[in-house]
This record gives sequence, C-alpha cells and structure tokens, in this order.
Amino acid sequence: MKMKKTKIFIALVLLLGTVLLVISVCKNKKDISNYELQEEHITVEVEGLERAYKIAWVSDLHMISDTEPAEDVAKDQIETIRSRYESMFVTKEGIMSRELWPKIVAYLNENEFDAVILGGDIMDYFSRKNLDAFNEYYEQIKSPVMYIRSDHDYGWWYSGDAMKKTDAMKLHVAQIGDKDDMASMRLDFEGFTILGINRSCWNMSPKYLKWFERQYQKAVDDGKKVIIATHVPYESKVDESLQQFSMETRNKIYYWGGEDYMPNEITGEFLDFIYAEDTAVSQILAGHMHASWDGAITNEVSQHIFSPAYEGCIGVISVVPKEKLKK
Repeated sequence: MKMKKTKIFIALVLLLGTVLLVISVCKNKKDISNYELQEEHITVEVEGLERAYKIAWVSDLHMISDTEPAEDVAKDQIETIRSRYESMFVTKEGIMSRELWPKIVAYLNENEFDAVILGGDIMDYFSRKNLDAFNEYYEQIKSPVMYIRSDHDYGWWYSGDAMKKTDAMKLHVAQIGDKDDMASMRLDFEGFTILGINRSCWNMSPKYLKWFERQYQKAVDDGKKVIIATHVPYESKVDESLQQFSMETRNKIYYWGGEDYMPNEITGEFLDFIYAEDTAVSQILAGHMHASWDGAITNEVSQHIFSPAYEGCIGVISVVPKEKLKK
C-alpha cells in the first residue's frame, strides 16, 4: 500500500511539472512581429574577388520545444527542460529561443544571403519534437545552407534509456536529409572555400580528417583561400586575450587546447593545417562561447566568435575584395 501511494505521489509530481511547463510556454509567448534581430558584422578580405559576398551565421539558439514527456523525452527530465527554457535561453526582452526561429528564417530570406551557416547548438537537445520544429522553418531557407551540428544538436541526455548518442545522430541526419555528416560541409565561391567542421565538440574521426585533407587540397589547387566554420573555437598562439575572455565568460578554457578540448593525434593533425606558417586558411568562424570575441590565432589566421542567437543576434560576414579595402 505504501509503495502504491509513493508511485501515485511521483506521478502527480511529474504531471504537475508538465502542467507548469505548458503554462510557462503559453504565459511567456510574446508578440514578436516588431522585434528586430541584432546584426554582428565582420569583414573578411580575400584577394582577387570580383565582387563582395554576404554570408549569415546563426549559432547557439538552443531551441526547446517539448512541454511533456515523449518517447524520446524522459518524465524525470521535464523539470530540467522547463528550467532551461525559462531561465537560460531567452532574450533580454523575454523572448524564448523557440519563438525566435521563425523570425530568424524570415530575416535570412529577406536579406538574400549568398549562403547561411548554422553554426551548431541550434537545438538545446535532440528530440523528434525539437527536430520537427526546426525542420518546419529550416526547409524554408532560400539560400544555400551549411549546418554544422554540435553536441546539443545531437543531445540525447534527456531521453533516459530510450535513446543512445548514435541513435540521435542517425535520426538527426536522416530527418535533415543529408546522406552523412560530411554532406553539405563545403561552400564554394570565387576565390574562397568555406569548410565546415561537424561534431567539433569531439575529437575528429580519421574519416573526417581524410575528407578535410581532400577538400583543403582542392582549394589550394584551385588557388582559393580557406575559411573554416566550426562550433568550438581554437586556441590562439598569439593573443592571450582569448584565454582571459574564456575565463570571464565560461569560467574555464572553453576552446580546443583547453582541458575540456584536448586534441588527440587525429585532431592534432587537423589543427596543423590551421597553425602552419604556409596555411591556406585565413579565417575561423565559431560560436560556443555565448559571447563575442575577435582576434588572431596566428599571424596568418583570424578568428571570430559570434554572440548567441538566443540573444537575438545574427552574424553577418562580408567577404570582400582585398584591393578595394586598400583604396
């Protein structure tokens, strides 16, 4: 009898948590028709271009859609999800990340970008409902899209025993429609190539390294500069302000080269392409830090870390002819 009462009590607590989350979603939903997204501009110079290119960057939206337990959302995780929804990923005006996504896609289409980079952590965790909410508007983007997925996009941690990391990865990629993780990780333009580093929160696989080597060499053979798009940034060899920035914003070294992101042999080989004195890489684009930083990681390579989209911020990258800037 005592056990039965305990089970009933637990069920009521879980039900109450679900009801509170539904109420919270309805209560916090705002009219954002007049809300204006912020733009974070950077300029990248490339020699020999005949025109300028405009590329959008969106990362760290951390979209949350679930309001009740589901096949891939455990009952005992709803309270955690509710807390993250209400307190973590919201603009200063009180607009939730889920509400921003349609607004962001409309903005991307209105501004007719040459390409759009979704730089990771667009979703706060993986669930079918989150992915459906993402896909509803993702499919409306008119520009070519590179979607770099990171740990939160694949995040299986609220599913209990219903899902493993590999299950989330397969379902995510299959529903988006890419044939594998390396599909759509290259954007080619006159004079430069953008190469995307998928799953940059983990050490690189040998297969991905071989893919990168081929794409990098093709860019070199074509006489093009390489821009690397990654979620997790890279250590600076020349600017100590990145370390200070990381400690101030995340209270730890939160990029490759820090204790949470120590490169193994394969990742080290990849990083050698970036840090080499004769590198074809000129620019790194990154997110992950939930704050903005701009500087150099070597004498040859610049890095920009973008502010998070959950703050209503969109990156605008202007790739321009170098000669025109010097006039």
